[in-house]
Amino acid sequence: MDVLGASRGADEITWWESDLIVEHIEEPPHSDLPGEFTLHDAFPNPFNAATSISFGLPNRSTVRINVLDLYGRTVATLADRTYETGFHSVTWDATAFSTGIYLVRLEAGEVVRTVKMTLIR
Repeated sequence: MDVLGASRGADEITWWESDLIVEHIEEPPHSDLPGEFTLHDAFPNPFNAATSISFGLPNRSTVRINVLDLYGRTVATLADRTYETGFHSVTWDATAFSTGIYLVRLEAGEVVRTVKMTLIR
């Protein structure tokens, strides 16, 4: 078959030969939902005063996000509630904290994720 043309719509690709449609293929829908639990690096990082922590949930989950010092002590709780499926973010206002390295720990059911961030004064 000689393909004389093709066009792409939002959810489909169509090839044609002359004025006759030869093949029509539906593309799978694109998902803007996370496929797994994710905890992204703080942004900005290093930071001064405040930073944003983003995370993704593949299903509705009760989430706890704590900031820990290097001794493993909780110094701040940023979230302790149920979130819907999707991407979310929380902000840590660290103006009352001293320069140093901190850990962000996300717990959602059996899932635990941790990232490091640096506060610079």
